[in-house]
Amino acid sequence: MTPEELEENERRIAAELKMYRTRFVEHVRIALRTSSPTRRKELYQKWRQDYGDNVARSYAKYAEACFAGQVSIKDIEKMIQ
Repeated sequence: MTPEELEENERRIAAELKMYRTRFVEHVRIALRTSSPTRRKELYQKWRQDYGDNVARSYAKYAEACFAGQVSIKDIEKMIQ
């Protein structure tokens, strides 16, 4: 690959990564606004249908860790600024 192609490829990958992180933050924020565990479970099931098991599981685990006070969404928000 030429240097120009490598640079373009890196820009594309960086844009995709930002898009995925932005979507992750948006979905975790939605879960954090949902106080009912039953409603959150329904939300996680919808994510599973939309994105598959692995993605839904990672979103749900992070959201539940935020609820438990183990992590903060601010760390991820910093990555997308």
